[in-house]
Amino acid sequence: MTASLAVIVLFFVLRQHWEYALGSLPYLMLLACPIMHLFHRQRLHTAWKAARNRETRGATSIENGGEARKSCG
Repeated sequence: MTASLAVIVLFFVLRQHWEYALGSLPYLMLLACPIMHLFHRQRLHTAWKAARNRETRGATSIENGGEARKSCG
């Protein structure tokens, strides 16, 4: 219900102030870029950390016949 009310309010506000909303759109897009990079980097860091933990625990794999994974570097 709250989301529906927010959409309705947003519609009426944008209807009255459309030219101002479009004027700020380039700035909002520029603001979105660093935020997306921040979240993307966090996800990659988390995936790298999980892979590193599996590697240090000596996780085994069915594909390589149960042998422990070897470090590449």
